[in-house]
Amino acid sequence: MSKRPAGTLPAIEKLKLNRGLQPLLARLKRHRDLLAAVRRFLPEAMRPHCLACVLDDRGLLTLYVDTAAWASRLRFQQTALLPALGEIAAVRRIQARVLLPVARVERAAPPPRVPDPAILAQLEHNARFVDDPKIRRALERLVEAMKRSPPPGGKP
Repeated sequence: MSKRPAGTLPAIEKLKLNRGLQPLLARLKRHRDLLAAVRRFLPEAMRPHCLACVLDDRGLLTLYVDTAAWASRLRFQQTALLPALGEIAAVRRIQARVLLPVARVERAAPPPRVPDPAILAQLEHNARFVDDPKIRRALERLVEAMKRSPPPGGKP
């Protein structure tokens, strides 16, 4: 567990100090509280699948779930949810949406960094003076492999 230096605040506390973010943080808190209320009114099996919610100015509550099957089940719960949530917030209508997982972007591996020939020559020279034969041979193989690698940004 890492310790914070004395006098520093957690990131959320720093954000709370920013007056420009106050309305957004207040709205985020309202949505979190509303999500907690929604989960209390849902059947227990459905609670972990209800991931987020957003209430717009017209009273439309959008509930985000993790799969289409849970969205369908949630639609059947609307008639029971609407009166209960209407007492907590100005919810007039409920819709269910599937929150798709964020796709990971696969990035190509960066090209290998090959030291310039002078450094390779120095490594090769130093390897000759290593007492342990296994380590010496490993260093020699490393230098040989680096010499075979194409230079950065082009072909040899």
